[in-house]
Amino acid sequence: MRRPYTLEAPPTRSALICSDLHCRRGKPCRQLAAAASLASRLGAECLVLAGDLFEDLHEPTGREALLRELDAILGPTETPRLVVYVTSLSSHDPILQGPVYAELHGSKLIVVPGMTVLHVSGRRICVLHGDAAVPNGALAHIVNRLAALLGRPLYLERRMREKLCPDGLLIAGHTHIPGLLPDRGVGNPGSWKTLWRRGLPYWRRPSRTCIYVAEGVVRLVEAKV
Repeated sequence: MRRPYTLEAPPTRSALICSDLHCRRGKPCRQLAAAASLASRLGAECLVLAGDLFEDLHEPTGREALLRELDAILGPTETPRLVVYVTSLSSHDPILQGPVYAELHGSKLIVVPGMTVLHVSGRRICVLHGDAAVPNGALAHIVNRLAALLGRPLYLERRMREKLCPDGLLIAGHTHIPGLLPDRGVGNPGSWKTLWRRGLPYWRRPSRTCIYVAEGVVRLVEAKV
């Protein structure tokens, strides 16, 4: 298992964590708008995007190019005061040389190629895309499906927590299988991807879910697109 670059985010009282939105570059993204709207409805101070935000931007990308691409998929969307974007390291997301800090649409933006550690109302939460365990998303999906049949749901998330975040809650995407096991200290926000190449339906159904964390609250929530 690869140990990702880790960066601590500013403390916040509440956060909405979403993953695998798979936005097409160059135009406003409905999935991102829906996630931001859900964050607003819940009163989340922080929106965390846990990798595969983009569908088609896995190439070396500098700071200014990254901000242009983010501005394009945001369109007129309003975001919370803090947005943390944790990139996938294996595919889809831009390849960065290090973290990026910026102001975007009035929000403080932090982009982390690896893993971020959040402190939400005193709770320690490690967020990464999830490809540190199994880089291929389809294979990771199959591993977790089989493990769930054997009574080990969120198996890969548990493995990563043991290695990367033993004293906190670990949340990762990548498998497109939503789930939350607070007693095991792991969760997966699920996926929003609906289409494959040339407009074909994607083989894994989208859940359109996120994980909301606030004081005394950790729950899986569903949005409408």
